[in-house]
Amino acid sequence: MTVGVDVGNYPLTAVARRPDGAFAGPWAIANQEEIPQLVAVLRQLGQQHPLTVALEPSETYSHPLRQALGDAGIAVRRVSPKAAHDYAEVFDGVPSQHDHKDAAVVAELAALGKAWPWPYVARVERQRLQRYAEQAGATAGGAVHSAASACAGHRAAGVAGARACGGRADRVRALGGSG
Repeated sequence: MTVGVDVGNYPLTAVARRPDGAFAGPWAIANQEEIPQLVAVLRQLGQQHPLTVALEPSETYSHPLRQALGDAGIAVRRVSPKAAHDYAEVFDGVPSQHDHKDAAVVAELAALGKAWPWPYVARVERQRLQRYAEQAGATAGGAVHSAASACAGHRAAGVAGARACGGRADRVRALGGSG
Protein backbone atom coordinates (compact mmCIF):
# COMPACT_ATOMS: atom_id res chain seq x y z
CA MET A 1 0.00 0.00 0.00
CA THR A 2 1.29 3.43 -0.91
CA VAL A 3 -0.15 6.58 0.59
CA GLY A 4 0.44 9.86 -1.22
CA VAL A 5 0.13 13.05 0.78
CA ASP A 6 -0.28 16.51 -0.69
CA VAL A 7 1.26 18.71 1.97
CA GLY A 8 0.09 22.25 2.51
CA ASN A 9 -0.06 24.64 5.38
CA TYR A 10 -3.60 23.46 6.06
CA PRO A 11 -4.83 20.78 5.36
CA LEU A 12 -2.87 17.72 4.31
CA THR A 13 -4.64 15.58 1.72
CA ALA A 14 -3.98 11.82 1.69
CA VAL A 15 -4.87 9.21 -0.93
CA ALA A 16 -4.07 5.51 -0.65
CA ARG A 17 -3.06 3.42 -3.66
CA ARG A 18 -3.64 -0.29 -3.24
CA PRO A 19 -1.29 -2.84 -4.82
CA ASP A 20 -3.95 -3.57 -7.48
CA GLY A 21 -3.82 0.09 -8.58
CA ALA A 22 -7.16 1.11 -7.06
CA PHE A 23 -7.32 4.31 -5.01
CA ALA A 24 -9.02 5.03 -1.70
CA GLY A 25 -9.67 8.47 -0.28
CA PRO A 26 -9.04 11.37 -0.33
CA TRP A 27 -8.87 12.30 3.32
CA ALA A 28 -8.26 15.80 4.66
CA ILE A 29 -6.02 16.00 7.71
CA ALA A 30 -5.44 19.18 9.69
CA ASN A 31 -1.71 19.85 9.44
CA GLN A 32 -0.16 19.38 12.84
CA GLU A 33 -3.38 18.96 14.87
CA GLU A 34 -4.44 15.63 13.32
CA ILE A 35 -1.02 14.19 12.43
CA PRO A 36 -1.01 11.84 15.48
CA GLN A 37 -4.33 10.32 14.35
CA LEU A 38 -3.06 9.93 10.78
CA VAL A 39 0.11 8.23 12.01
CA ALA A 40 -1.95 5.86 14.19
CA VAL A 41 -4.09 4.86 11.18
CA LEU A 42 -1.01 4.44 8.98
CA ARG A 43 0.65 2.33 11.65
CA GLN A 44 -2.38 -0.01 11.65
CA LEU A 45 -2.29 -0.19 7.85
CA GLY A 46 1.42 -0.98 8.01
CA GLN A 47 0.70 -3.98 10.23
CA GLN A 48 -1.68 -5.37 7.59
CA HIS A 49 0.25 -4.47 4.39
CA PRO A 50 3.74 -3.24 3.45
CA LEU A 51 3.33 0.54 3.63
CA THR A 52 5.12 3.51 2.09
CA VAL A 53 4.14 7.15 2.52
CA ALA A 54 5.20 9.55 -0.22
CA LEU A 55 5.33 13.35 -0.25
CA GLU A 56 6.52 16.17 -2.44
CA PRO A 57 8.97 18.64 -0.88
CA SER A 58 6.95 21.57 0.46
CA GLU A 59 9.20 23.93 2.36
CA THR A 60 8.76 23.35 6.09
CA TYR A 61 5.11 22.25 5.98
CA SER A 62 6.09 18.58 5.69
CA HIS A 63 8.50 18.52 8.63
CA PRO A 64 5.97 17.67 11.39
CA LEU A 65 4.51 14.82 9.32
CA ARG A 66 7.93 13.48 8.27
CA GLN A 67 9.16 13.56 11.85
CA ALA A 68 6.05 11.80 13.19
CA LEU A 69 6.23 9.13 10.47
CA GLY A 70 9.94 8.59 11.08
CA ASP A 71 9.38 8.33 14.84
CA ALA A 72 6.69 5.69 14.14
CA GLY A 73 9.06 3.72 11.89
CA ILE A 74 7.01 4.36 8.74
CA ALA A 75 9.01 4.69 5.50
CA VAL A 76 8.79 8.12 3.88
CA ARG A 77 9.70 8.72 0.25
CA ARG A 78 10.10 11.94 -1.73
CA VAL A 79 8.54 12.48 -5.15
CA SER A 80 9.95 15.20 -7.36
CA PRO A 81 7.52 18.11 -7.86
CA LYS A 82 8.51 18.22 -11.55
CA ALA A 83 7.75 14.52 -11.96
CA ALA A 84 4.38 15.00 -10.26
CA HIS A 85 3.56 18.00 -12.42
CA ASP A 86 4.60 16.23 -15.62
CA TYR A 87 2.67 13.07 -14.72
CA ALA A 88 -0.57 14.88 -13.75
CA GLU A 89 -1.96 14.92 -17.30
CA VAL A 90 -0.82 11.37 -18.03
CA PHE A 91 -2.58 10.25 -14.84
CA ASP A 92 -6.13 11.06 -15.98
CA GLY A 93 -5.85 12.85 -19.32
CA VAL A 94 -6.59 16.26 -17.79
CA PRO A 95 -3.82 18.83 -17.17
CA SER A 96 -5.51 20.18 -14.01
CA GLN A 97 -3.98 19.90 -10.57
CA HIS A 98 -5.72 20.03 -7.19
CA ASP A 99 -4.97 18.60 -3.75
CA HIS A 100 -6.84 15.31 -4.23
CA LYS A 101 -5.29 14.62 -7.62
CA ASP A 102 -1.83 15.71 -6.43
CA ALA A 103 -1.97 13.20 -3.55
CA ALA A 104 -3.06 10.43 -5.93
CA VAL A 105 -0.30 11.31 -8.42
CA VAL A 106 2.30 11.24 -5.62
CA ALA A 107 1.04 7.81 -4.49
CA GLU A 108 1.08 6.51 -8.07
CA LEU A 109 4.61 7.72 -8.78
CA ALA A 110 5.89 6.23 -5.52
CA ALA A 111 4.20 2.91 -6.31
CA LEU A 112 5.88 2.97 -9.73
CA GLY A 113 9.31 3.39 -8.08
CA LYS A 114 9.68 7.09 -8.91
CA ALA A 115 10.38 8.19 -5.32
CA TRP A 116 13.45 8.24 -3.10
CA PRO A 117 13.92 7.68 0.64
CA TRP A 118 13.36 10.87 2.60
CA PRO A 119 13.98 10.39 6.31
CA TYR A 120 13.51 13.35 8.60
CA VAL A 121 16.77 14.84 9.82
CA ALA A 122 16.43 17.30 12.68
CA ARG A 123 17.96 20.76 12.28
CA VAL A 124 20.65 20.04 14.88
CA GLU A 125 21.70 16.89 12.98
CA ARG A 126 21.75 18.80 9.65
CA GLN A 127 23.98 21.45 11.22
CA ARG A 128 26.32 18.74 12.55
CA LEU A 129 26.47 17.16 9.09
CA GLN A 130 27.13 20.55 7.51
CA ARG A 131 30.07 21.20 9.86
CA TYR A 132 31.42 17.72 9.13
CA ALA A 133 31.08 18.25 5.38
CA GLU A 134 32.72 21.69 5.55
CA GLN A 135 35.64 20.23 7.50
CA ALA A 136 35.96 17.35 5.04
CA GLY A 137 35.85 19.83 2.15
CA ALA A 138 38.56 21.97 3.72
CA THR A 139 40.85 18.99 4.24
CA ALA A 140 40.09 17.54 0.82
CA GLY A 141 40.62 20.91 -0.83
CA GLY A 142 37.26 20.75 -2.62
CA ALA A 143 33.67 21.74 -2.19
CA VAL A 144 31.45 19.20 -0.50
CA HIS A 145 27.70 19.55 -0.59
CA SER A 146 26.00 18.83 2.70
CA ALA A 147 22.44 17.99 3.57
CA ALA A 148 21.92 21.52 4.82
CA SER A 149 23.63 23.33 1.95
CA ALA A 150 22.94 21.10 -1.04
CA CYS A 151 22.32 23.00 -4.23
CA ALA A 152 18.73 23.59 -5.29
CA GLY A 153 19.22 21.09 -8.09
CA HIS A 154 19.80 18.29 -5.57
CA ARG A 155 16.62 19.12 -3.72
CA ALA A 156 14.53 19.41 -6.87
CA ALA A 157 16.00 16.48 -8.76
CA GLY A 158 16.89 14.09 -5.95
CA VAL A 159 19.40 11.43 -6.97
CA ALA A 160 19.69 12.64 -10.57
CA GLY A 161 20.84 16.05 -9.35
CA ALA A 162 23.39 14.42 -7.07
CA ARG A 163 24.89 12.52 -9.98
CA ALA A 164 25.22 15.75 -11.95
CA CYS A 165 27.51 17.10 -9.21
CA GLY A 166 29.68 14.01 -9.02
CA GLY A 167 27.53 12.18 -6.48
CA ARG A 168 28.64 14.24 -3.49
CA ALA A 169 25.07 14.44 -2.19
CA ASP A 170 24.84 10.64 -2.34
CA ARG A 171 27.77 10.41 0.05
CA VAL A 172 26.12 12.90 2.44
CA ARG A 173 22.86 10.95 2.15
CA ALA A 174 24.77 7.81 3.17
CA LEU A 175 25.84 9.68 6.31
CA GLY A 176 22.19 10.32 7.16
CA GLY A 177 21.62 13.62 5.36
CA SER A 178 18.85 14.43 2.92
CA GLY A 179 21.28 15.64 0.21
